[in-house]
Amino acid sequence: MRTNRIVAAALSFMLAVSICPVLARADAGESAALEGAQLSGTGVDSLTQGNPTSVEESGAAQETDAQANVDANRDSNLGDATAQEDVAMTPYAETGSSDDPNGISTPSDTETGLDIAKATVGAIPDLPYTGKAVEPTLEVELEGKRLVAGTDYNVTYANNVDAGIATATVEAIAPNTGSVSVSYKIVSPTLRYKVHVQTYGDQDWSSDGKAAGTSGESKRLEGIWMELGEGFPLAGGIHYRTHVQTYGWENDWKDSGQRSGTVGESKRLEAIQVELTGDIAQTYDVYYRVHAQHAGWLGWAKNGENAGTAGMSWRLEAIQAVLVPKDAEAPQNIDNIESVYSGAFIERPSVTYHTHVQTYGWEEEWRADGAESGTSGESKRLEGLEIKLAGGTLQSGIEYRTHVQTYGWEEDWRADGAMSGTQGESKRLEAMQIRLTGDAENYLDVWYRVHAQTAGWLGWAKNGEEAGTASLSKRLEALQIVVLPKGSPAPGPTDNRYITSMRDLYIKNYLAAAVAIADDNSHGYSQENRWGPDYDCSSLVVTSLKAAGVPVGEATYTGNLWDNLLANGWSSFGFISMAQLQPSDILLTPNNHTEFYMGDGKNVRALPGPQATGDQTGLEIAVVDFNTNGWRGWTYVLRLN
Repeated sequence: MRTNRIVAAALSFMLAVSICPVLARADAGESAALEGAQLSGTGVDSLTQGNPTSVEESGAAQETDAQANVDANRDSNLGDATAQEDVAMTPYAETGSSDDPNGISTPSDTETGLDIAKATVGAIPDLPYTGKAVEPTLEVELEGKRLVAGTDYNVTYANNVDAGIATATVEAIAPNTGSVSVSYKIVSPTLRYKVHVQTYGDQDWSSDGKAAGTSGESKRLEGIWMELGEGFPLAGGIHYRTHVQTYGWENDWKDSGQRSGTVGESKRLEAIQVELTGDIAQTYDVYYRVHAQHAGWLGWAKNGENAGTAGMSWRLEAIQAVLVPKDAEAPQNIDNIESVYSGAFIERPSVTYHTHVQTYGWEEEWRADGAESGTSGESKRLEGLEIKLAGGTLQSGIEYRTHVQTYGWEEDWRADGAMSGTQGESKRLEAMQIRLTGDAENYLDVWYRVHAQTAGWLGWAKNGEEAGTASLSKRLEALQIVVLPKGSPAPGPTDNRYITSMRDLYIKNYLAAAVAIADDNSHGYSQENRWGPDYDCSSLVVTSLKAAGVPVGEATYTGNLWDNLLANGWSSFGFISMAQLQPSDILLTPNNHTEFYMGDGKNVRALPGPQATGDQTGLEIAVVDFNTNGWRGWTYVLRLN
């Protein structure tokens, strides 16, 4: 109504001016003439008696000036009316006015704003937690009109970072007054998972970083399920796959709620990969870590990275998983669990090596993971050695040094592919040491053995132990190296890995000769063919000693074995129990029976079986337990001095 009155007043004023232009000009001209006369000192008479032309021209000039004043006033009034109209047409802005007696509205000096407290704010949907301030855009209306942020109001937010109930407050911008608040919900996504544990079966669901599985019980994980909780504002899902004993990585990824792993096969999980899909993958990272056999809790992996082990044959025993907003810090010690290793994935590296061989020089191809480097049966010395690790995920290296003819042990350890030994000096290698460095030292063992002149293959050494010979002037002819998970069984026998005397060399060789005969079923028990291909108890002992180069005199059977061995560097004492024995001792009852004691409660012996060439039962010549041997009447123990 006020706006209408303003417009009406403007129109009335314009109409009045247009209807009476002559009157306005006459009045103005006459008034100007009188005023001009008074100012010049000329009376009325002079106005009537003077030159008419001058008077008319003067009047015309005055009339022209008066018309200009009227036009200016009129334009000014019209301008005011236009300004009032513009104000009236501005949304949600009102200008005060008062009605004059003639019904024409005029602007007042007082402006009145909107009452924001009466505004309505559109509903705000649930919003995802992002770790940062969540500030939704509001829709604010008053009396059906949309208000403008920054013009009509400002918005402030409270409790809008963490998950929970946040508040947005719409506050008026002057001349508007008042405020209105609205609440909205910030929602965190939920990730839950459960596992199938050896012996126990399916466990209950765990979620948001809680450990699922066991620790300290040596129980393998065999299956796992993962899914996102309902009611989260962002679309998407989760998929995952596992590395399974025997089978390796699953070909197909499993999606929300599907089982990954095996059922009823007793196969351990060894590693896992987890990824988010859809919109949620653009806003969140999925972090996960595992508890691995021997290693404990590993570091956190994320977004499809490997977590667990490869090439280690270690089971997964537990897992944690959690969703974290993009660009946020990785989780730390959730559930008060600390990672013992910062890496999320332990993959066993390969060990590669090659040697410099007499006559042939450096081998062109590098050997790896237990393959033989050097020669066998060619009497060629090793002169140099290079070793390095390849692949794997551990921050680690390998060091080594050799015992060189004339020079002895090298003072400095070589590392990661550098040469140990000599080149162009015709110096034989006689022994070696190898050790791991860095993380590999904590999680892996390096095993190695050498083929030595006369002695043949010696026992396996590991982690810096000496392997080879000393003070015997025996060349190394070949070697093997392998890296295995910490605590793994040795690749083979460990006896006589480092020989420093002829006695050690003899013992190693005659025991090896006896075991070789026992392992070959073409050799059986016989007294008729006792010097080959079959043997009896005493011919087995004598033949093995001779193969090792041990002097035996005229020994041929149990009746003369004791005398001849004593005459060739052996000592003797009466048998009491197995506790007094050393590996390589000979047990003897004269004119009756004899055997080798191998150590670890084992004997190698020949006993009668079916009368035919070869071992008909596999036990005629065999390595057997001392206590199940069946022979109890030992008289002497013979030991090489």
